[in-house]
Amino acid sequence: GSAIAANNDVTLLLSHLPSSTLALGLVSLTPAQPVIFDAAGGARCITGNIGRFVGPGQIMTTDANGTASLQIDLTMIPQVTTMVAVQPGETWYFQAWHRDVDPIGNPTAGYTPALSIQFQ
Repeated sequence: GSAIAANNDVTLLLSHLPSSTLALGLVSLTPAQPVIFDAAGGARCITGNIGRFVGPGQIMTTDANGTASLQIDLTMIPQVTTMVAVQPGETWYFQAWHRDVDPIGNPTAGYTPALSIQFQ
């Protein structure tokens, strides 16, 4: 997509995840030192007011190759209690939480690496 906020053309692409698993997009203006949780693979790399893409059609399911995508509406970025529009000059951080299994087959969860986009 485009880092020009007015173009409203951003699609998040997830890859290398388990097949047929749920994934939730997360977003924040605040990066964090990676926080590793015992139950989750990967590390949460965002903090502060973390929005979740859980609206209609936003909860992703990976395909057989472990990929999924989510088109983002830059005029409706979720925050804890409201929606906001991306403004030029802001840097937003995106990450996804997903279902997973541990090496012995127990259900667990994981995080993807985070991605930052500085919008113009």
